[in-house]
Amino acid sequence: MDLISTSRKLPNLTSLRAIAAMFIFIYHLYFFSPSFWNVQDSTRHGWANLLIGHFDKAVPFFFVLSGFLVWSITLDTFLRSQNKLPPIYFLKKRFLRIWPLFLFILLIGYLGQFMFDFPAVKINEYVNLSFPFSLIDNSSAIHPFLTPLWSVAVEEHIYIILFSLLIFRKFRNSTFLFIFCCLLIFLSIIDRLFFADQPIHIYYHTFACSGYLGFGGLMACIVEHPQIQILKKQLSRSVMVLSYLIGLFALFIASTNPNSLMNNPVFELLFFGCMYALIIHNQAFSNRPLFEADKLFGFKFMGRISYGFYVYSSLIIFIFNQIQAHIHQHLTPLLFTLYVFTAFLCSLIVSWMSYTWFESKFHRILPKQV
Repeated sequence: MDLISTSRKLPNLTSLRAIAAMFIFIYHLYFFSPSFWNVQDSTRHGWANLLIGHFDKAVPFFFVLSGFLVWSITLDTFLRSQNKLPPIYFLKKRFLRIWPLFLFILLIGYLGQFMFDFPAVKINEYVNLSFPFSLIDNSSAIHPFLTPLWSVAVEEHIYIILFSLLIFRKFRNSTFLFIFCCLLIFLSIIDRLFFADQPIHIYYHTFACSGYLGFGGLMACIVEHPQIQILKKQLSRSVMVLSYLIGLFALFIASTNPNSLMNNPVFELLFFGCMYALIIHNQAFSNRPLFEADKLFGFKFMGRISYGFYVYSSLIIFIFNQIQAHIHQHLTPLLFTLYVFTAFLCSLIVSWMSYTWFESKFHRILPKQV
């Protein structure tokens, strides 16, 4: 979930990251807080289950957005450097951007079992849970404070493969990147067809998720194509309103009819991959987007620290739940509202501190742009 150096040329995308992170925060807050809402058995909160149960669709949005951003900066770097970069450039840049915080959260999860009521597992089990190249066949083994890391790991698997291939100069062009994106989508479709009856695999596995990164990369590769230029002018606000309504209707059908086409894993990939690419294109390039995300108060700032917010919020929610379980305090609606606000504020503060005093230290030693 990287930000490209030329993000000022792509307005609103920073804030889109914040919006997606907020959806995931609400999803984790609701479904990881069984001591507050008995979401599995409750009919009283059925409407909330129906609505919030789809907030995890923001994760595929992160994949599409990340694919678009990373492919965009890669193509831009090819153009400006005339392919004279050292082979290790892209891998080093990606590692310093993502992995320090990734490994730090893993360390917290492991050490936390000695200081808090964290699950007592071995270090290799923490690592395995966060590297979904291997099939996760037991959803109960996924620890709440580690769940964001699986999506980060999916991205890193794909980018390690891509940037390893870019060591060879003949692959450093838009044609290769375009073919690579198509292969990711094709691989994802095949994987989803083969494991169509295994929802845990479809949700978590690297191959099943790779198609979303492919859709984002395709948009980056073809954005200057003449037909896409025409599309920019045709994406009026009315067209985008219709697109959002179609998306909401698709979610409604998926939630009310388990056997609908919307729940087919292949159709889901194709539908949301295209839908999210359209939203990103509208926000990045339209002269009159449906709404200007960067003008939403506070979201541009939150977008800059959204990676930390994404991974720290689940940890903070988990700790809060442990505190509540120990004090056996029944939460009234007022106390629950206070809990939500406190969890959000703590996540925001910790993310800002991490970005300022930890992550940015590694950003400063990133390979220089050419």
